[in-house]
Amino acid sequence: MMVRQDIDGQIIRDARLKLEERLKAISIRQRPALREPVADDAPWFVAEVQQGHECTVEKDLIAAGVQTALPMRKGPARKRRGRIIPASDMPLMGGYLLVRFAVSNEALNAFYGFDHVSGLLGGWDKPFTITHWKVTEILRRSQTGDYDWQRQAASRFQPGESVRIGDGVFAGLSGEIVNARSDGRGDAVVEVELMGRKTPMLIPLAILEKL
Repeated sequence: MMVRQDIDGQIIRDARLKLEERLKAISIRQRPALREPVADDAPWFVAEVQQGHECTVEKDLIAAGVQTALPMRKGPARKRRGRIIPASDMPLMGGYLLVRFAVSNEALNAFYGFDHVSGLLGGWDKPFTITHWKVTEILRRSQTGDYDWQRQAASRFQPGESVRIGDGVFAGLSGEIVNARSDGRGDAVVEVELMGRKTPMLIPLAILEKL
């Protein structure tokens, strides 16, 4: 009986792998749809990607002709064996990447086929969008250091406090502080009301406002 179960399990795994490979091949063939032009003022989508792979995904999407924007900021300086390691660049919002392409069934299928891409925030039927003007402003502010780790917040925050995100990709959304640094620098864990559900996010303290 165990031998038969092992064989059946292997058959199912092989069939699943073949299906995944077939879907991947279809997705790759449809990538030219991602190069279709969009208007200069077309809105941007928020792609959900595996945290830690934002730069890799951006590189792959750019190679496929997708317009991308990955706001960056200076992270914290670190100590290691008595030495100070200078701050390095890190994504403003871990796990998210801004993208823009002409929406079609082929383009969406191609987009979802990239490695480390989970999908579009809000789904492909009602995606969360950001205006082109806002994306331009976010990129400008990220380059001037407005989102950097060391930037001092105007207020101190405590767990349980209600806050609003005052700037960045998710500006205007409200949430509740789960955890925050006491020195007013760095990030806070905020449970944000997003697309009808509560989502924990790391948000720079400097862009949070008390309600």
